[in-house]
Amino acid sequence: GYDLGKEGYFTTINDSIKIYAPTYTGSLYGTVTLLQILWQSEDELNIPCGVIRDYPKYEIRGAMLDVARMPMRIDFVRDYAKILSWYKLNEFHLHLNDNQWSNGDYKNPDAWNNVYDAFRLESINHPGLKPKNNDLNDPYYTQGEFISLQEMAMDYGMEVVPEIDTPAHALAFTRVFRNLALNGWNPRISKRPVLDHLDLGNPESLEFVKTLFNEYMQGENPVFDTDTTIHVGTDEYEANKEQYRAFTDSVLGHIQDNDRTVRMWGGLTWLNGTTPVRSEGVQLNVWSTGWAEPTQMY
Repeated sequence: GYDLGKEGYFTTINDSIKIYAPTYTGSLYGTVTLLQILWQSEDELNIPCGVIRDYPKYEIRGAMLDVARMPMRIDFVRDYAKILSWYKLNEFHLHLNDNQWSNGDYKNPDAWNNVYDAFRLESINHPGLKPKNNDLNDPYYTQGEFISLQEMAMDYGMEVVPEIDTPAHALAFTRVFRNLALNGWNPRISKRPVLDHLDLGNPESLEFVKTLFNEYMQGENPVFDTDTTIHVGTDEYEANKEQYRAFTDSVLGHIQDNDRTVRMWGGLTWLNGTTPVRSEGVQLNVWSTGWAEPTQMY
């Protein structure tokens, strides 16, 4: 009867301290608050008597780490999840693949040779996708490590949201599967070769993305937990808009068909067209009003 929602708690402090909460997460947050009060106390022993009624204003409170373009070891990521819990954040978004932009003339394929890229999550089906250096300074996360991270995060009251970003930002994939790169790996006569883009005119591109997600979604002990929200990226694609929209609709549907909540970056204002893209049950990160104007997206 305290109207606490899913994550709120009610605490009484007198001769003893009692935390009332409808969920595990609420109890956890109540404990964190008491620890914060002790942390701020001059003698770190006393908590003022009184009553606390606390609940979150926003349902989703999260942070994202770009672990692809900035190498971060799994121990650091685990520690970061604990930090987020201290601030009562309930979502940890991991941007698992990406690349830097061409460090020269992007129309020159040779300028892409030394561009840094990484896909941090182990693929057993495609072992060549590991980071190029594949050492402590350029790590990847084994599937077991990622499962363990999710389990730990749940104990700390949060969900890990994994993101695999395509069809742009995909150099970690096109460097290995060069036949999937937009206009081919060596498009010297193309007007706009963007080698970190998948060629969506090639049906193998969509099939590759679906099977890659399948590796993490399916099986008896899936790498992406069955309650996980999965982020499919789909931002900043600078090629055929209709092909992009058809690809995005297919990938969104594929994740939903595997009984997961799906999320994407906003891009449909910039990449407008006539090909429909599903919206029912799809979550959207509005990160730029130029790429996704919020009222139009709604």
